[in-house]
Amino acid sequence: MRKLLLFCSVLSISIVLQSGCVADTDSEPISPVVTTPTMVNSNGSGYVNNYGTVPAHLISSNTIWEDVFADPSMVDYVVNTHVIVSAGTLTIKPGVRIQFVNNKSLTANNGIISAIGTASNPILLEGQTTTRGSWIGVSTNRAGSTIQHAQIRHAITGIQATDNISVVNTTIEQCQNYGVQLLEGVFATDFSNNKIANCGIAMDIIIQAVSQINGSTQFINNTQNYVQVHPNGSLEGNVMFNELSIPYLMQDDGNFVISKGASVNTSTCTFAPGVVVEFPPNQAITYMGGVSVKAIGTASKKVVFRNKNGALGRWKGLRIYGSNTNHQFEQCIFDGGGEMGSLAPAMVNFLASGNTSVTNSQFNNSAACAIYTSNPNSFTQYNNIFTAIAGGTNICQ
Repeated sequence: MRKLLLFCSVLSISIVLQSGCVADTDSEPISPVVTTPTMVNSNGSGYVNNYGTVPAHLISSNTIWEDVFADPSMVDYVVNTHVIVSAGTLTIKPGVRIQFVNNKSLTANNGIISAIGTASNPILLEGQTTTRGSWIGVSTNRAGSTIQHAQIRHAITGIQATDNISVVNTTIEQCQNYGVQLLEGVFATDFSNNKIANCGIAMDIIIQAVSQINGSTQFINNTQNYVQVHPNGSLEGNVMFNELSIPYLMQDDGNFVISKGASVNTSTCTFAPGVVVEFPPNQAITYMGGVSVKAIGTASKKVVFRNKNGALGRWKGLRIYGSNTNHQFEQCIFDGGGEMGSLAPAMVNFLASGNTSVTNSQFNNSAACAIYTSNPNSFTQYNNIFTAIAGGTNICQ
């Protein structure tokens, strides 16, 4: 009986205390715990793509996407529409994880994207469907966007830019077409310490963007593991092909023309030691007047110009014009080029009165002569090796 009375007394006190808590109207309400991602839906239309005008989420002023969940395995935002930054800056904070529904995209169309993570808290942009090409990717058309310490995967093209962009310490992987495209008048203000892996083609860029690509970026297991380079108007300055772990592929419809711009007297196209340049079948590079070519390798790091497929005479050669320029090839290897019957038949053709020299270089498997010069008086060559040159003519004029 005494135990029962004691139990009843304690129960009475407990009920009184709980009643007092409920009746306390001064207490702050407890916020519910958020466990689902923020849905980014369309709030307008006006985004034009290959299918016409489609609904989109329009951002027209400065906007911040915060890291909602501290747990990096949790998705902060699910994007089920096209996100268009038409003005202002979309800032994506460190640690944010975004998933894109199939065929959706993130585009800076006159606005800016600032996605700056940290080494310990990177930003993740990925497909909700974890296969290559499930979403479109990130694209920009205005200078100023920055992507740092980020991971972009499962896109058709990871990053496509048509104006200046900075991409640093970023991994682009499992993309269907390209890891990165730098097109039209764009160059990367900083493109370093990145990794492009398991994509279709590693990179697709215009020649003006070449100088910003360097050996600090890794290219791993891409289906076509090269940097594809296109011509794009005239050079308003110098360009440098830096040594990479993969080749450059010079891609155009037969004749890749490089000329100087109106704002400069001369431009120089330089190939650093260790650079490998490949050519598809029937491709030539034509350097017009005012562009100097310097390919200076070392005994251990040659500059290599070769056919992409390894067959004899499949690329046409280098065609160099101009009277006010100097051209120098030192410690180079030329392989698998030449064009029999052409006015510029050799793998290296000097069609100019400027000073030209080829030294300590190797010429292999040419379909015509190895070197052609239209002005022997300004041409110097020594210590070169010629192997398997069609007709046995090493130098023609």
